[in-house]
Amino acid sequence: MERLAAWFAASVRWGLGFCALGLVLAALYVSLGRQLVPLVAEYRLDAEDKARAALGMPLEIGRLEGHWQGFAPVLIAHDVLVGEGPSALRLNQIRVVPDLLASLLAGQPRLAKLELDGLQLSVLQDAQGAWTLKGLPQRSGSGSVDLQQALTQLQAVSRL
Repeated sequence: MERLAAWFAASVRWGLGFCALGLVLAALYVSLGRQLVPLVAEYRLDAEDKARAALGMPLEIGRLEGHWQGFAPVLIAHDVLVGEGPSALRLNQIRVVPDLLASLLAGQPRLAKLELDGLQLSVLQDAQGAWTLKGLPQRSGSGSVDLQQALTQLQAVSRL
């Protein structure tokens, strides 16, 4: 009976130790995030280059900022211009919340949430019955939006 009580006391001690370690690691993660995420503004040009490469079209970001909310960073891009010329898409604000755990597990960036402020899209049907989507910028090499590629890229976003 004494061995059972000693085993139970040791189990409780180890369990509480792991809980304390988890709380300390979570506090360290959040405090480092709160200190480092606001520095994302200095990487506006790098973010533009990565977004250009991912989208395959010109992109300009007016201002980039970051803050911490809960257990995740929130990145906000203001005055975003996607494309060029009269078909360029102008967005007032883009809010991105990355999914850090899913990104680590997948080995590529995953987004938990993507919010677009100022997006205006129109779906139109012509006389022949074909549907077109107006409001998205056109790539220089093609005249229409590749729906399959757009749907594949949207799989990286959990919530739009």
